[in-house]
Amino acid sequence: MFSITWRLLLYFKGFCSSPELILLFVYMKCRFSLSYRDLEEMMHIRGAKIDHSTLQR
Repeated sequence: MFSITWRLLLYFKGFCSSPELILLFVYMKCRFSLSYRDLEEMMHIRGAKIDHSTLQR
């Protein structure tokens, strides 16, 4: 869905999640105005186990 260039990878250095997953969270949060708990539940369905408090950072 998202393609990350090597220049953008520098901004994701130090994060535990993949850049594609982070961008997906940001896209869904901004586009659909979901709560962090809604995002947590949706990502749990997709197989990504991330806590809502992690998403707030």
